[in-house]
Amino acid sequence: MATEVLSPADTYRELFPVTRSLAYLNHAAAGPVSLRVIEAVNAFLADRASRGSEAAADSKSLAERTRAKAASFIGASSGEIAFMKATPDGLNAVANGIAWKRGDEVVLPNIEFPANVYPWMNLRDFGVNLKWVNATNGCISADEVIASLTDRTRVVAISWVEFHGGYRNDLTAIGAECRRRGIYLAVDAIQGLGALRCNVEDLNVDFLCAASQKWMLAPHGTAIFYVRRAVLDELRVAFVGMSGVEQDASYLKYDLRLRPNASRFEPGYINQLGIAGLEASIDLFNEVGVDVVETRALSLAARIRDGLLERGFIIYGATEGAGLSAVISFRHPAISATDLLARLAEKRVIVSEREGHIRVAPHFYNTEDEVDLLLDTLPLVAGA
Repeated sequence: MATEVLSPADTYRELFPVTRSLAYLNHAAAGPVSLRVIEAVNAFLADRASRGSEAAADSKSLAERTRAKAASFIGASSGEIAFMKATPDGLNAVANGIAWKRGDEVVLPNIEFPANVYPWMNLRDFGVNLKWVNATNGCISADEVIASLTDRTRVVAISWVEFHGGYRNDLTAIGAECRRRGIYLAVDAIQGLGALRCNVEDLNVDFLCAASQKWMLAPHGTAIFYVRRAVLDELRVAFVGMSGVEQDASYLKYDLRLRPNASRFEPGYINQLGIAGLEASIDLFNEVGVDVVETRALSLAARIRDGLLERGFIIYGATEGAGLSAVISFRHPAISATDLLARLAEKRVIVSEREGHIRVAPHFYNTEDEVDLLLDTLPLVAGA
């Protein structure tokens, strides 16, 4: 007799209270936290409430323990990880840490989320130019990115997964060419980390930052910032505080000796509450299995994508190949995204509207029934 194979939703769905009232398919916007995260955050607060400053040593242990877990989660070492509060914090640390020369270039796609545009645009006072790579239906050609590189290119700034259409960029190919030319690859990974397996060495990235409130299913206010050890000392620390230096026992002995690892980019007290939640979330992902999470998320996304195509919808982004992710955007040729969003909301199906499209983003604990409810709620395209 065959053994029944359970999906992650069968085992872990009850950990997510959002499932009790919503078909939540909006993880590219914000991820709901699990009961494990709530428990970890509450335990941290209770400890602080009962012990105050006496809990400081345990808080430090929490941070370093989570740093190690975050490093392992992306294939890095602990010394390559700093905690930030948001994705643009890490990108700004890179943008403001490079010794720019007038006429230097930053290459980036023309469909990036603002978090990965404004830090580079803000360099115009230094004479740094932005060089845009045009997308085709939400997809970025790695060959076109590479062809755009010149002797003046210092950074390629790109998302692992594009926020609008969900295209997964070929960081491995782009990063290999950047490495060959001595160009930095800086990555906004917020739309991939937590849904897709991540190994920064395989992806050939120099800098990567991802906040934890989306696919990582952790609280707002904490981000993982990766700095490749080989380039650590090439990046000036633009914002310095006590947390980023080797502090003497006396607070009045001022000696600016930066920490020998990526924690030098943490100028002040990091978000311990968020880190408590992040640790619980990473532990959950490891329990489920990162391979299982990716397979499940991509499988549900494929079910959505196939169903949309069968019903005649127009998909913005890739429909096949290595560029697929767990983010799908689409439109109806005759009905506005706003109207579609309202129809779905009536059925308690939660998605987003982005740039005239409906964006759907399932995670590992979602079910096929939720996907089918989404598809069945949508009006057919005439002739489909």
